[in-house]
Formats: sequence, structure tokens, C-alpha cells
Amino acid sequence: MRIRLARPDEAELIRKIEDSAAARFKGSAHAYVTEHPAPPAKVYAAMAAEGLVLMADADGDPVGFAACELHPDALHLKELAVLRHKQSQGVGRALIKAVAKEARRRGRTAVTLTTFQDLAWNAPWYARQGFVELGAGTLGERLREELADEDARGLASRCAMRLSLTP
Repeated sequence: MRIRLARPDEAELIRKIEDSAAARFKGSAHAYVTEHPAPPAKVYAAMAAEGLVLMADADGDPVGFAACELHPDALHLKELAVLRHKQSQGVGRALIKAVAKEARRRGRTAVTLTTFQDLAWNAPWYARQGFVELGAGTLGERLREELADEDARGLASRCAMRLSLTP
């Protein structure tokens, strides 16, 4: 597997990967996620142009991505998605390692994200990768606002997590 920077012209492909990954939500308490398409291609194109989307290739084909936002305190993992038929094969773990490496390269000491608390392939999976769930008193304004926005969009059972990159 190879991790590389995504190109802006791959934005539609990134959307297709995200939609494929969302199929895993069918039959879960959060099946409503499948009713919401991935963000417009222009969103991912802009992120890729800034070097903030990492792509995982397997056998020369894109199979997953990690889209990030750069903040003063951390690199924020906005979306991590792997093609449904390629999940549970180490692609997500490889992308997390690459995101952490990119955060360090950009001088950040943490990676943050928001995710579902109650799905095995969300918060519990990120915890196994070293992320720690943040309590209300340790969220900070940025993550508090992110969770409030997600709640306003109807996303339930969300939490914020942080991966510390300090030695």
C-alpha cells in the first residue's frame, strides 16, 4: 500500500470512496448517514490543493483517503473513508499513521477528530489507534463548536477525540 497526496482532480473519486464507506452504516443506529451524500467535489478539490487530503493506493488503485483541516492547535481529521470492500485490511491504520506524520511535518502536536461514540468502527477503533476521547472540560472552543454543528445537522452520539503527538 502506498500513501500519497491526493490531487484536486481526484475530488469525484474521493466522493465515491466516501459514499462506498458510508454503506457500512446501513443497519446501524446511524443508517441515516447513508442518506447524506459526500460533500461537493469542490470541497475536496480545495482541500487537496492545500495538500490536506492523503490517498491510500493498493495495487495502483485509490482505496481510501483522509481529509484534514489545519488548525493552530492540531491537524483535524475531517473525514477518513475506505472503500467498503477494502475495510478491515489495514488501510485506515495506514492513513492514521500518515496523518500523524503530516501533522508533525506541519509542526502540530496533535490530531483531532469527531466521530460516533457508539459504533465499533468509530470511537472504539480510533481509541485502539491511540486517540483519547475528550470530556466537555477539555474540548476547547473549536471542537465544542464542531460538535454543536454536527448536533444541529442531526448527527447523534458524537464525541471529540485527540491523538497526542508529543514524545
